[in-house]
Amino acid sequence: QLSNSRSPERSFSSESLCSETSVESNDSKSSIRLIESKFSNRNGTLERQNHHSTSVGAFSSGGVEKQATGLQVLILWNNNLTSTCAASAADLFECTEYLQIINFGQNQIGNSFLMDTKSTLKSNMSLTSIGLQATNLSCDGLKTLSEILQFGGNSTLQRIDLRNNNLSTLGLGALSEALNSNKSIIRIDLDDAPKNEMLPLYEKNSEYQRLVSTIRQQCTFNE
Repeated sequence: QLSNSRSPERSFSSESLCSETSVESNDSKSSIRLIESKFSNRNGTLERQNHHSTSVGAFSSGGVEKQATGLQVLILWNNNLTSTCAASAADLFECTEYLQIINFGQNQIGNSFLMDTKSTLKSNMSLTSIGLQATNLSCDGLKTLSEILQFGGNSTLQRIDLRNNNLSTLGLGALSEALNSNKSIIRIDLDDAPKNEMLPLYEKNSEYQRLVSTIRQQCTFNE
C-alpha cells in the first residue's frame, strides 16, 4: 500500500518524491527487492522509505527488466544502500522505458555509484528527476555527473537534488560548465552554504555562492 504522507525536506518539492515508507534492503549487500505484483501497470509507483530491515533483498539484474517495466516513480530514501547497488541500478536505467523519477536520497552510495552508472545514465531516455540528497557525493561525483549531463550525454533529466553533500567549488565549476551545453536541466537543488567543512574560507564565503548562483541562473535559462 502506498503512503500519501509528505516530507518536503527529504527530496524535491515534487509530491512524487515525498513519502514515508521504504524498500526492503540488505545492509551488507545494499540491495533492493522490487516486488513484481506491485508494478503490474504502466503507472506503477513505489514510495517506501526509512526501512532498516536485515532481510535478504535482491535488486538482481535477472529480474529488474521484468519487475520494473512499467514503474514510473521509485523512492528509495534511507534504505541502507551503498555503492554495491550500482550494477543493478545501471541495469534498471538501461532496461526501463517508463521510469521518470528515482530518489536515492539519504543512502551512502557515494561517488562510485555515479561512476558505475555513468554510461547507462547518459543513454537513458526516460528519467526526468533523480534525487541524490545526502548520498556522500563530493567533487569527483560532481565531475562524473557533469560528464553525464554535458553535450552528447543525457538529454531528458530536468531536476537533480544535490543537497547535503560534500560539494566543492571544483565540482560545482564542472557542473556549471556542463550546463553550458545542456538544455534540459531546469532545476538543481543545492545548499546555499557548503556542507564541506574543509573548504577554505574564501570558497565558503564567495566562490561557492557565486557558482551556486550561476548554476541556478543556467537552470532558469533552460525553463
